[in-house]
This record gives sequence, C-alpha cells and structure tokens, in this order.
Amino acid sequence: MRFLLGAAEAGFFPGIILYLTYWFPRKQRARAVALFMAATAISGVVGAPMSNLLLRLNGVAGVAGWKWLFAGEGLPSVLLGSLVFYVLTDTPEQARWLEEDERVWLIETLTIERAEISDVRAVHLRDVWRNTVLWRMAFVYFAISVGLYSLSLWLPVVLKQLSHASDLRAILLTAVPYLLAAIAMVLIARSSDQKQERKWHLIGPLLGGAAGFALSVVLQSPWMAMSALFLAAAGIWGCFGPFWALPTTMLRGAAAAGGIALINSVGALGGFCGPYLMGRVSDATHSFHAALAVAAGLLLIAAAVSAFFRNH
Repeated sequence: MRFLLGAAEAGFFPGIILYLTYWFPRKQRARAVALFMAATAISGVVGAPMSNLLLRLNGVAGVAGWKWLFAGEGLPSVLLGSLVFYVLTDTPEQARWLEEDERVWLIETLTIERAEISDVRAVHLRDVWRNTVLWRMAFVYFAISVGLYSLSLWLPVVLKQLSHASDLRAILLTAVPYLLAAIAMVLIARSSDQKQERKWHLIGPLLGGAAGFALSVVLQSPWMAMSALFLAAAGIWGCFGPFWALPTTMLRGAAAAGGIALINSVGALGGFCGPYLMGRVSDATHSFHAALAVAAGLLLIAAAVSAFFRNH
C-alpha cells in the first residue's frame, strides 16, 4: 500500500512546479514556488500537534490510534483532490475569473518569456537524460531532500534527546523550526525574485543548512544545539524558491515536464536515503552527531556543485 501511495503521488510535485510556470512570469516564480512549498513547513507546525491528538484517540470506537491518524490526515487529501477538477484552471487562456486586460498581459508575458529560451540554452525532451546540468541539479536536490527528510522524520527524536523533554513537549517543539522555515523560505524567494538572482540565493541557504547541522554537533548546550537545528531547517526550506526557479528558465514544453520529473525523482531517493542514513549511522555510533555531520557534508558538496550553475 505504501508503494501504491508513492506511485500515486509521484506526479504531483513535478506537475505543480510545471503548472506554476503556466501562470507565473519569471519575476514572480521563486515566490510562487516558495508560497506553494511553505505548505510543507506549515504542515509541520499544524501536523505535529494534530498527529498527537489523533494518536490519543487510540481505542475510541475500537479503532487503533495509528488508524485514526491515517484516516484523519488522509481524508482531507481525498476531498481536496476531488475539488481540483473544479477549482484549478489549466491555463490563463481559460481563466474566466481574470479581467480581460489581466489575461492578455499574462498570456503575452509568458509567451515572450518562453520565446526567450533560445535554442542554444533550451533543453529538449530527448536530451534531458544526457544533460549534465540537470544531473547536477538532481544531485543538489538529492542533498536537500536528505536534509529535509532527515529533519522531518527524526527531528522529534533528536529534540527529545537534546532537551530530555517529554514526548508531547518534543512534538510541540518541532513546530518552531517549521515556522522559521516557512518565514525564511518566503523571504529568500522574495529577495531572489527582486534581484532576479538564483545561484547565490541557493548557495546561501545550502551553507546555512550545513552550518546548522554542523553546529548542532559541536555545541555543548542542548538549547544552542536545538537552535542550530532550527537554522538548518530554515536553510533547507529556504533553498526551494531559488532552486526550482533555475530549471524553469532553461526548460520548455515537454522537456520541462521531463526535466523537472528527473530532478524530482532523484531527489525522492534522498527522501529514502536521508532517514535510512540517519538511522544506520546513529545506531552504529550510538549518537545522532555523526548522522548530522553527514547531512552537513552533503549540503556543503551541494553548495559547491551549485557554484557552477549559471544565473538566468
């Protein structure tokens, strides 16, 4: 069932990133991606206490707590998925809710921007698998995903170990880094759009995330170490706006769908490797420090790889 869930949701994220290119001009694209992905951080703020409440329903109506959790957090997705057919409009040409002058301006702006992706810079679908820039982007996204999923799944355990707090308090503490991450994501994306600069707005958060992981290892004070993890969360989530604005400036048409899917697919492997790596390294060393250091190292390598990207 978990495999089927993954197969069903596989097209959602690359589809949304591509969908945003149909609606948002280049100058607003990083903010559009950041606002969309802020939902992942906000869900951490809301989801942690909500999950705790659902688990407390264990035994109610003879249903196990984990089943209440799956139903309570799964049904809203089913309902929202059904609304997509009626709420989301495919393209601006079909948007009756836009004023005529707004629709014309948006269509013309996006058409001009697509034409500006010259044949020299453009990547076609048949070349996606052979394009080294896309594979470098895929590696950077893999490193980001390792850090993101490591934090998402292990943060309550790490915070509990550092703070010696109760399970409930540790869960509530996880809301803080997610809130900071959402704020950082939007602010970094806004700056990236205003300056129309992507590469260094990506490298900065990558270095911040690496510094956060590294400091959490060396700092002796539990509260300082937790603050460092909060910095790591802000850095990781802050990458998304400028990162996803990069491939959309060099891909068009079917190549955009294929290229974004390639980057996302490799990144999804980070979603598997990150938590698995954290668990195995932590078991081997009897400490989370080594695992956090590995995550820091990956983000540093990703920052170095990003230095060779072109600004568009």
